[in-house]
Amino acid sequence: MRLIVITLLVIVATVSGGVVAADGAAIETSSDMNSVQDANAVSETQSLQETTGARETTTSRDLSGSSWDLALGNGALVADTANQTAGNNSSSSEPAAERTLSSDQVVPGGEVTVTVEAEAQGDTFTVSENFNPTVDDASIESITVNGDPPIPIASAADSTGATVALDGLNLGDNIVIEYRIGVSTDAEVGTNYSITGDVTNDGEASLGTDKIDVTKYAVERNLSSNQVAPGGELTVTTQTEARDSTLTISEVVTPAVNETEIESVTVGEDSVTPATETANATAVTVTVDDLNSSDSVRVEYTLNISTDADVGTNYSITGTVADSNIETSTKRTEFTIKDASPLDGAAGEYDEDNDGDVTASELGSAVADFGQGDVSASELGEVVTAFGQS
Repeated sequence: MRLIVITLLVIVATVSGGVVAADGAAIETSSDMNSVQDANAVSETQSLQETTGARETTTSRDLSGSSWDLALGNGALVADTANQTAGNNSSSSEPAAERTLSSDQVVPGGEVTVTVEAEAQGDTFTVSENFNPTVDDASIESITVNGDPPIPIASAADSTGATVALDGLNLGDNIVIEYRIGVSTDAEVGTNYSITGDVTNDGEASLGTDKIDVTKYAVERNLSSNQVAPGGELTVTTQTEARDSTLTISEVVTPAVNETEIESVTVGEDSVTPATETANATAVTVTVDDLNSSDSVRVEYTLNISTDADVGTNYSITGTVADSNIETSTKRTEFTIKDASPLDGAAGEYDEDNDGDVTASELGSAVADFGQGDVSASELGEVVTAFGQS
């Protein structure tokens, strides 16, 4: 079991209010701001203490696998996994490792970054990857153990595959390996590359197979969430690079939503007026002209969900990107209708899966938004309180 101790200091203003500076220092208003007291972590308890204007929430929870460290001004919200005691040390029944790709699409002459991440289960670790067909070139970009570069036993990559071997590890060490795959400028559109591999991590296991498609247009589509409540809304961002002077991005939503609304169209960092644009309950289409090759084109639109949408309904977004010469189909993206969160206020907004609990990841999102100035201290306090009660 890993024990996480979280300490949050949230400055509470007096009745007429106060402001907290970016460095955490209190800025006086017409009412005095009281000092914030240092908090001592208390294991296996949750306490709320009012100390001359300071709210201290100390929560100790078992959140195996979580690790983050986030600063809030001079106060701090810190979570870190504690060292396992001798009685709790145990290796996983299967070697833990995961491969992720920066994209599953690549244009001729383009690159894809592959990341293999694992938690050490013994004192050695090896990964061996194979490419089929062979790529144009490949290179090991970085290897870290707990964030620091080790001296590997072996580290190699070429057009056929990549191999890394490490030793001197400790149980639970975080291993991150990144390597790059380069595709030839002569690669034919429609070519499919596969990556297969194995790891040895106190036992052998397969990393499975990931595929990369060569396409004229590599398209990235992101959703603000993969779940939404009836009557809610979802923001979709679709982005690609121009290969011609004109580009049309078409998106199809199935089944129909209540309505769609195009929020912005940008080329590079500049907002532009599309040559044509349409948005209805089932589709969004935008055409941009006067483009240069490699211009980044991004379309952001909102899906408004009907209040009558049935919980459990799955929606899909598909589409195409086209110029005057070719049309490329985009990957399917899905989201699901779920019940609204039973939590109120900011806690409900960050309860992404609407299950009534705030997880460490959801709390981390709130902290990140606080750091960007998008969430107030009091709103963050609501999320922390819900986290402590979950």
